[in-house]
Amino acid sequence: MPNKVLAIALTAALSPAAFAPATAARAASADDGRHLAITIYPSDLSLVEDRRMIDFPQGRATIGFPDVSADIRPETASLSADGVETVEQNFDFDLLTPAKLMEKALGTTVRIVRTNPGTGAAGEEPATVLSTQEGVVLKGGDHIEVLRDDGVPTRVIFDKVPDNLRARPTLSILTRSTRGGVRPATLRYMTTGLSWSADYVASYDQGAKTVALQGWVTLTNNTRVAYDKARVTVAGGAVAGDPALGGPAGPRGQGGAADRQTSFELPEPVDIADRQAKQIALLDVKGIPAEKIYRSVWGVRGGPGIISGTGQPSKAEVVLRFNARDAAGRAWRLPRGTLRAFLEDSKGEAQFVGEAHIGDIAAGGKVQATLSRAFDIDVTPRLVSDERVGDKGQRRTFEYKVANASDADVEVEVEQGGLGPDARVTDESITGVALDAYRRQWTVPVPAHGVTVLSAVIEQER
Repeated sequence: MPNKVLAIALTAALSPAAFAPATAARAASADDGRHLAITIYPSDLSLVEDRRMIDFPQGRATIGFPDVSADIRPETASLSADGVETVEQNFDFDLLTPAKLMEKALGTTVRIVRTNPGTGAAGEEPATVLSTQEGVVLKGGDHIEVLRDDGVPTRVIFDKVPDNLRARPTLSILTRSTRGGVRPATLRYMTTGLSWSADYVASYDQGAKTVALQGWVTLTNNTRVAYDKARVTVAGGAVAGDPALGGPAGPRGQGGAADRQTSFELPEPVDIADRQAKQIALLDVKGIPAEKIYRSVWGVRGGPGIISGTGQPSKAEVVLRFNARDAAGRAWRLPRGTLRAFLEDSKGEAQFVGEAHIGDIAAGGKVQATLSRAFDIDVTPRLVSDERVGDKGQRRTFEYKVANASDADVEVEVEQGGLGPDARVTDESITGVALDAYRRQWTVPVPAHGVTVLSAVIEQER
């Protein structure tokens, strides 16, 4: 009930002058050659760089920025302009509401206007606000009354808006300028409330062995302020501490810190309304050479580990692999995101294969997305023998039984990790390749409804 009473009691029409701050503050207009640049990091943290022309008077003046993010981190804000230094800055986030207006009027005199419902005649009387706790208590003349919803149209008139109440969150900066005049100024600050994500749709043509790739970046704005014509960069990688302190500054695309953190600048300025999720097309490329492969990985972190005894069968992974470049050699950088893959069936209809998270991909880099597991391809590992060789040596014989229950011949990449830099392959039924000092890979051909057994003998020190 108290909220309802206030809503009725405070239906007051204030003149535009009532909203002007009592001090001689100047508002930094967003129409004065404004240039916005935003870098959005993956940890709910963004850097806003706001450049505009400001008319600084000589000496001291307060410059108000009523269009900053409501989620600004005020301690990160800085204003720079030629011949201007910052003396003090305040972030006013006590917002103008009927309840707040009445609270700030506590102990002061307001005017109460009541309209007779029958005659339409309006009467006005002064009253002092005594309390706003669980309702509004007023002292008018020789009586005390409580504003209530009794069907009588009532308005409360205030002479002005209190200095510390704002229609919007406002950053006020007290400056000292060596000279008066208009000049470019840059406001830079960190904020929460902005986020980004990337999504990709990959349509794989199994016959042509190509993929058509579409990419979207989704920008989400919950800062309670709109950003118009902003140059937006989405940044991947981890942010060490507060970027505002070390600054992902420097010209974009010229080897600054933002580049080292894997940044991707959107191709055109964008308008991001408050409470909006906006999707921006990142790329739409067809005919990228690609392959769908089957893979079985053992002995790596998060995997089944080094084989001991008789292993259990495991379904082979289905992997889509391609480079971020087309047949003509044009390359793209892909920010981290979710890739969803579709495969055309024998009827030419798209079937969903699966989805996977991909990390930041450098221009032309390899994309390898593990989408699902093949229900008809099993890999069963086995440690055939584990022998001691000399004082410190160890010889192990591995065996991998690859079974294909599908109607097509397939190749399965079998990878064994957990080896060591001193590992030596002394025998193998299929020639493999060393991926690095700790991993070896074999490509195993398996006929339709058939089985292929891969064996390998590996020696190394214990």
